[in-house]
Order: sequence, then C-alpha cells, then structure tokens
Amino acid sequence: MSYFSKLYLCGPEAQKAVDWLFTANTHRPIGRTVYSCFLNSKAGVEGDLTVSAIETGNGGQADPIFKGRGFYIVAGGASAAHTWAHIHTVLSHEDFKVALTDLTDKMGILSIQGPNSRSLLENLVDTDLSEEAFPYSSTKLVRVAGKLCRALRISFVGELGWELHIPWDSCKHVYKAIWEQGKKHGLRNVGFRALYSLSSEAGNHLWNMDLRMDDNPLEAGLEFTCRNHGEYLGKKALDIIKKKGVNKRMDKIERLSVQDSSLWCMTRNLMWVPAPRSPIVGRNGVANFDQEKADALAERS
Repeated sequence: MSYFSKLYLCGPEAQKAVDWLFTANTHRPIGRTVYSCFLNSKAGVEGDLTVSAIETGNGGQADPIFKGRGFYIVAGGASAAHTWAHIHTVLSHEDFKVALTDLTDKMGILSIQGPNSRSLLENLVDTDLSEEAFPYSSTKLVRVAGKLCRALRISFVGELGWELHIPWDSCKHVYKAIWEQGKKHGLRNVGFRALYSLSSEAGNHLWNMDLRMDDNPLEAGLEFTCRNHGEYLGKKALDIIKKKGVNKRMDKIERLSVQDSSLWCMTRNLMWVPAPRSPIVGRNGVANFDQEKADALAERS
C-alpha cells in the first residue's frame, strides 16, 4: 500500500479548507479518522479518502510541525495524482491559508489485517491496542520495533487491522520485525490485487474502477459520507439530486453469459463497470443500472 497518496493539510484555515473540500464531518477530536468523499460542482465523486485530525509534532515525516489545525489525508494509489491535483486546485481557487504537503514518496505503508493482527502487533508496539484504548477510525503515533510510525486503526477488507505509515528509512526494519513476529500467527504477504479483491468483497469502492466522477454518492451508496449541515463543494447539486431522486443504482452482480438472454434483455441499458473479482461473495462485476431495472433484477436474483 506504499503507493497510496499521503498528504498533510495544515495551517490557520485548515479546518475551513477540509470543511469545503470533503463531504464528511471533519470536526473530530485529535486522533480521530473519518472516511469521506470529495465532489465536483455537479456532485460527481472525484474520489474517496480518509482524513485524520493530528497534532503538531517534532518535525519528522510521521509527526510534522505546523501551526493551526492539521490533517493527514490518505487516498488510493491509483488516484494519487488526481487527488493531489483536485485538492490543490480547490485550495488555490478558494485561497485558503493552508499548506498542502505530499509525503507519498517519503512514507511507506504496511497494512496488517486479520483476526490475529492485534496479537501480532501488541508484541511490537509501545501502545495499548485494546478496543477501548485504540478504537476503530482512530490514529496514534506509535513505535513499532523502536521506530516511530503513524498507526491508523482502519480496514478496507472487513477485518480487524491497522495501517502502519512509516518513514522510508524505517520501512525495512519495521517490515522485518513484523515478518519475524508474524511467523507465530500465520502471517502472509499479499499484494494490492488481493487487497482490492478483499475490499470488493467487503462492499467497498475503488475509485476510477467501480466509482467515477460521473457517479454521485446517492447512486453509489455513499450518502452516509455526506453531512447534512454546512456547505461543501458539490452540496448544492447533491441537494437537488436528493429532491429529484436518482435514476440509476450501482450494484455488484455476476457476469452474465449469452444464455442469460432474459437478463441481458432486461439489463441491456446497464453500464458494466470494471471491478476486482470477489470469488468468496460470488460477484465478479459491478454495473450501473437504471433504477427500475435494478429493482426488477434484484427480485430475480
């Protein structure tokens, strides 16, 4: 996951900036992480990411020094350049008094996921990893095998787990320590394709594959990320869509064969969307359906 986009947005107007940029409620205490979309003026989803409220540190890559509010932003690697460009453009247009710093090439990410992740990590970190001390959607600075890292208690694969965001010069040391400890817990290496497949099985989106800028949060089932109070880019258009109702819906389906003639006929206006395969759940594609046809297809499946 090291190719994921990693940004710091800090400064006197950082809270004002993230309020305008992101759909979720970012007024969270230091150490809390929230999942959010960011939209264009037509309410199309330009991307999704996590936003963590952080405090000023000692000047390292994992703990930067800043004045005002600070946020650590993480987005998918495939959309890293797009995420940076969109955020930078909006910040410049609105002239917010903030600094946007790209740490993508200076920090690595190791994602430790699975039911044994807590047992594995608790022998390596200097922090309490219990549910009470380190709840879901939170972040802390921790030392893993003696090296300072930022840990995020978050998962896009539907399992207990942590992401470790590590300065480059510490990545090898931390990985070796985790791998050695992981031998006792059945640890396996997996790549980003496995991660994407597991994420798909968990019902999550992958921007620019099954989620694009011509989809809005209502169609994609992401309305839960959109706050009702305050203003943000795309909210006016989204409010209009809410009143009118959506005319398409995104859902996971099995790829249809030529023998499924009745379904092909009924869904001939669908748009097939490339997506990671999900063999466990039994779905290997995503499609945008006309809402009426989607309801009819759901009754048949």
